[in-house]
Amino acid sequence: ARADIENQIARTTMVVTFFNPAGRQQEGQVLLPVPSGAVLKSFAMEGTNGEFQAKILPKEEARRIYDDIVRRSKDPALLEFAGFGAVESSVFPIPPRRETKLRLVYEELLPADLDRIDYVLPRSESLDYRVKWNIEVNWRVKGGIATAYSPSHEVSPQKEDGRMRVRLGDRINPGPFRLSVLRRKKKEAVASFLTHPDEKGDGGHFLLLMAPPARDDDAPKLKREVTVVLDRSGSMAGEKLDQARAAALQVVEGLAKGEFFNLIVYNEAVDRFSAGPVEVTRENVVRARTFINGIRVSGGTNIHGALREAVAQPVRKGAVPIVLFLTDGLPTIGETSEKRIRGKISDANKNRRRIFTFGVGVDVNTPLLSRLADDSRATATYVL
Repeated sequence: ARADIENQIARTTMVVTFFNPAGRQQEGQVLLPVPSGAVLKSFAMEGTNGEFQAKILPKEEARRIYDDIVRRSKDPALLEFAGFGAVESSVFPIPPRRETKLRLVYEELLPADLDRIDYVLPRSESLDYRVKWNIEVNWRVKGGIATAYSPSHEVSPQKEDGRMRVRLGDRINPGPFRLSVLRRKKKEAVASFLTHPDEKGDGGHFLLLMAPPARDDDAPKLKREVTVVLDRSGSMAGEKLDQARAAALQVVEGLAKGEFFNLIVYNEAVDRFSAGPVEVTRENVVRARTFINGIRVSGGTNIHGALREAVAQPVRKGAVPIVLFLTDGLPTIGETSEKRIRGKISDANKNRRRIFTFGVGVDVNTPLLSRLADDSRATATYVL
């Protein structure tokens, strides 16, 4: 099946394969569920020039036919399509011991709930994985798609330039395929709330989909104030130090003019490139390169002292203050209690700097680094 959707208008193309196991030609009776309100555009056997006569039954008539078949005990599973319409037709001839493919195209206006648009492709839950089913959905929404979700199948949407593509392979879950998208808005967030009650109790489940406003390319970009804090204890000798130097220089050179930076290095002692963050200029970057290349390793690890220096700096007005903190070991100098380090740094961080921590090797105090990051609304990263 393939669905091409423009905003709320969906055009679905289904190719259905029939197999005649008998030794003679057969006539096939076709009853295919389709969404209520769909309009049939074409119904043809592949490899022939003409089209078959077919009609879409409204959901009330389709339900009557489903009930009649169930009463005759031919296919009780048809009741799962109650609420859908149906395409009814006869197909002749179906050659003996051969496959015949039918191509069905229908269009529909998809239902929308505020900013959410829903698409459903009916399919029986009684079919198993051996019955192949391929799905491709190409969806374009004016203004763009904020997010997409399928409550029935695992999907990995590919979004580009206001369009979205979803593909599912042969061996996918039986049952109807459902896909919802949220329309993006330029100046406000969008959200949708879905509920699913528990039929056996008083509880249930809910899903809240939210997406932020579209990025305004004309909006002024936030300036960053980045302080890089590097461990220069004896265990950082060799390749670790080379990589730390390269990373620090990459951060500084990656900042834009008008942004700010500082460098702090520590072992037993704590040294700073500058008393406070400086603006990115050619002269300051050259000075920073000299400072970084001059780092030498020795001694222990004063984590608390280095972090205290970083968070106590004055903040540049209008900039987002960030600390990038790197260590390869445990605190060995000064305050060494994990709990007290966290408490003291939290108290000293009056300007609410985000502390992104980087642990190198296997000897780091991962709980300390993770909690320092969590407490400051940042993240921790570990490299073995």
